Amino acid sequence: MKYCEKCGNELKEGFAFCDKCGAKVGAKEEKKEKKEHEEKEEVKEHKVEARPAPVMVSRPQKSGKGQIIFLWILNILLLAATITFLILWLTKPTKTENYSNSNGGGKPVEPTPTPTPSKKINQYVGKWEQNVEYKQGSKIVQRTYGMIELKNDGTFESIFYDKDDKTNTLEEVEGTYEVDDDTIYFSYKVEGVRDTLELEIKNGKMCLNDDCDDYLVKDGNNKITIVEDDDDDDDTTNIKSITYTEYQNLQKEYKDAIVVIIKDGCSWCEKFESVVEDIAEEYATPVYYYTYDGKVSVSGTPTTIIIKNGYIVDSVEGYKEFSDMADILDDLGVK
Repeated sequence: MKYCEKCGNELKEGFAFCDKCGAKVGAKEEKKEKKEHEEKEEVKEHKVEARPAPVMVSRPQKSGKGQIIFLWILNILLLAATITFLILWLTKPTKTENYSNSNGGGKPVEPTPTPTPSKKINQYVGKWEQNVEYKQGSKIVQRTYGMIELKNDGTFESIFYDKDDKTNTLEEVEGTYEVDDDTIYFSYKVEGVRDTLELEIKNGKMCLNDDCDDYLVKDGNNKITIVEDDDDDDDTTNIKSITYTEYQNLQKEYKDAIVVIIKDGCSWCEKFESVVEDIAEEYATPVYYYTYDGKVSVSGTPTTIIIKNGYIVDSVEGYKEFSDMADILDDLGVK
């Protein structure tokens, strides 16, 4: 049995409305169902709105090639960043603070820069050479060559040998050196014994003695002649030997000179030596020996060439007595 939801009247089967109050049968239930349906829909909508947004995940390619390339690029960037950091950290300048009361209150001062070596020290670096002729009168009895090489690292090497027989080494030494003003101090060993040598630099010469009679010059081009007396007395000649260049300069510089051209092994040259020494004593005009080298044309030796104001005024061939030479020189006006 069903009753009216409004007036409680018994409802007849099949009637859609109450025959007493006219209310619709099942309106309350329909309303309830509608309400429940609306509540369900509301709940459903609420649940839909509260659902979080789906996260979009990019799927890698089946081969994984894109992911591998990405990882490689990432690794390279990380490695480059690491290397850059290490370089900057290792090359970071360290500031040394030097505290001194001399600048007022012990404030930090900049470190004193290291002084650069002076050019005067470096000017001695290089090869210093020496050529020596030992003469007995006009005859050269021995030629020697010497060289001292100063290196940038403070070491040196030296060698002296017989120039006529280069297999005959007279001395070969190496060691260290120091420069103080115009003095060079050498330190080396000879046959296992430590020794030192002190040489002075005077007018571009490395002097082996105080008077600089025996010396070496940088890059060579020097010639030293040591004349020995045959009779072991004190009457050694002071006649200077000249080179071809010096011979030419006599003419270029308009000099007066008497040049005696000689040759090694020439017996007449040795005999003429005493005459030449007498000429050097009697006349103020400088007298020179010039060892024949093919650069000056002469028919034989000895040959005496007289130069006045740079001009060759006469050439006397062969040996002559002093009196004969004196007559020739006087006639030419040689003083």
